[in-house]
Amino acid sequence: MHCKTRLVFLLFFLVSLSCSKKQDAKNSEATKIPEKKVSSTKKLSKINKSNYNLSKLKSVCDCYDKALDVLDKAEVERKNYTTKEKFNKNKESVKIVNKLIEDWKTIRTYCLMTYQRAMYMENDCVYPIDIIEKKRDKLYKLGLDT
Repeated sequence: MHCKTRLVFLLFFLVSLSCSKKQDAKNSEATKIPEKKVSSTKKLSKINKSNYNLSKLKSVCDCYDKALDVLDKAEVERKNYTTKEKFNKNKESVKIVNKLIEDWKTIRTYCLMTYQRAMYMENDCVYPIDIIEKKRDKLYKLGLDT
């Protein structure tokens, strides 16, 4: 009888162990963040109103890098003028900045749709999570709404 009890206990232990592994696998799959989702061409064309080359955005870090690059270019163009009024008088500069802001919006939308919550989580990128918000605040103070 003692041997049967051990056998039943061992069997019960193995069954519960295998069930917990299955549950752990389901939980890890549910919380796993994909590095990149495959999007349809139709979906991308709706996002990409600015014709920005979205193939450059292969990771969360690429999103940060390209977004900052575009926002930096907009800041440099705007800072060529001492006032917003002087900036607004130069139609070519306004056109350049508007194109850069459209590119920024495309990058933002694509990255949020593709990488979702990974954009708000700690990552291995060289940029702190709030760097884009700080850059946008700078642009806002210069009179540019991003």
